[in-house]
Amino acid sequence: MEQEDALREIPAEDFQPLLDDLKSDFPNSIHAWSFLKSIERWRADDPTLSVKILAINGDYRRKFIVFYAAPPNLTDLKGSIHKWSNRIDDDEIIREALKNSKHQLPWICKGLCLLSAVTEETDRAVIPFLREIWIDEDWSFQPGHLLYWVPKEDALHWKIEAPHGTYVSFLNETHAKEVDRIWPHRYDGSLDLISSMIRVNFGMGLFDSETNELMAWALHWFYGAIGVLQTKDQHKKKGYAATVVKAISREIARRGDDVFLNIIPGNTPSINLVEKLGFKFLMNGTWIFKGF
Repeated sequence: MEQEDALREIPAEDFQPLLDDLKSDFPNSIHAWSFLKSIERWRADDPTLSVKILAINGDYRRKFIVFYAAPPNLTDLKGSIHKWSNRIDDDEIIREALKNSKHQLPWICKGLCLLSAVTEETDRAVIPFLREIWIDEDWSFQPGHLLYWVPKEDALHWKIEAPHGTYVSFLNETHAKEVDRIWPHRYDGSLDLISSMIRVNFGMGLFDSETNELMAWALHWFYGAIGVLQTKDQHKKKGYAATVVKAISREIARRGDDVFLNIIPGNTPSINLVEKLGFKFLMNGTWIFKGF
């Protein structure tokens, strides 16, 4: 008789207690908490959505989870791995659990898969093991991403002053094609993801007051952070990105969430921008990709 996986789905009634436990570990668990809150919105939009939240023996109180879902109307998987026990002794237990779980883990997916912002504590426990089992697989690791955050209490008090001749407004799905066309990380399927996130989460942009041209924008991205921040080339160096970041940060805070974002390694202009606005460096994270 085949042995049951060590990692099992948590009971549905444990979802809110899990969020509460992650919240008590802020800001270290801000990414996992925000991602799961985003997935909660996806499920409200599509109750048939398949979501997996796995824990050792199905018990989130062991403070290690693997979770993933396909955003609405998409087939590629988005998820993450998170450990928050702050106990080095747990690392070997986690590796054994991963080794003895073969059926539901996201790395068995056949298509596109992304595991975002794996924290330094989680990285230490799982990345060496994953590198070993994926030696012949189409997976790539991108360490060194920088997570910055600002408490919602701070962002709520930010004053938004649109530059002369511009205004700030929400995006709608008609803007998705323009956002996707200019996004430097676009891929086959990214338009659907952007459109879904504008609809299910939200996006904000800076527009020309006379022509209504969309000049700069950002989205409340799939893992609950600010993402897809972009300014058209002809409108750069005018302070537009700062206005958009402040506006979307305040809106995220108004909806009750703390604010964070991810910056890829070497993006010095973005680092300078967010630090000037008051974001604080939180930690480095590793992103894991398959099929991109």
